[in-house]
Amino acid sequence: MKPQLALPVTLVALFTFTVPAFGLGHELGQSKEELGLKYNFKATEHESGRVSVQLTVQDMGKLKELQSIQLVVPSDDGTGYFDLVVTLETTKSAGEVHARAHMSGALAKRAAIRLVTNVNPNDGRKYRRSWYYHNIEVKKHIKK
Repeated sequence: MKPQLALPVTLVALFTFTVPAFGLGHELGQSKEELGLKYNFKATEHESGRVSVQLTVQDMGKLKELQSIQLVVPSDDGTGYFDLVVTLETTKSAGEVHARAHMSGALAKRAAIRLVTNVNPNDGRKYRRSWYYHNIEVKKHIKK
């Protein structure tokens, strides 16, 4: 084979024979109490119309290992897509995990905070291509 064709042929073969693998997320149907979760969640609406949220997780219960805490905002067009998904920065102190976010009131009314793990709480097994999450709806907690 000519050297000029080696790279294009290799790239075509690579893209033809590889299959992308995406993880599959599962929302947990159990309540906070059923999962053994212990957390405090506050959502405060300010005079500006913006909303600050604060989450303090004391015990992950059946979720075991916390992979991330996400702020998610589903699209309001009914497609099932998301307008925003972002992993929040967390800090740890005294065995607790803390996360904060600040957003517009319009986003907050659609937003949720997700506690994400790749350990199945039903059987305790860790899966590489699946993840599980518990949603905390922001609008249910907004106080002025």
